Amino acid sequence: MMCGTDSGFAVTPYGQWHARELELFVTLLGMSPLEAITCGTKNSSITVDGANTGTLEVGKFADLLVVDGDPLADIRILQDKGKLAAIYPPASPSTRRRCRPRSAGRGSAACRFPSAS
Repeated sequence: MMCGTDSGFAVTPYGQWHARELELFVTLLGMSPLEAITCGTKNSSITVDGANTGTLEVGKFADLLVVDGDPLADIRILQDKGKLAAIYPPASPSTRRRCRPRSAGRGSAACRFPSAS
């Protein structure tokens, strides 16, 4: 099963519906949060380029989302924009940035994706 494949239309704008859709997979379909996240990531990636997406590994394309919290404990955290610490779109080697760990007690994200220039 996949989700997020109908994005970009007036009723499903990019980024606004996806996290809600994952919540519905959990609450209405009885999936675990990990199963729902897999439907919106690995499973859906095959519609784009199954050979070069679907897993986080060297040489493959991936978006990386850093969340301040545990979506496996509460899938709804993905709907809280304040909990999205960083978003990394697929990057070329020249725009990749290393992520430094947060210092204990600091609330600001230590990772940011590069700005377009």
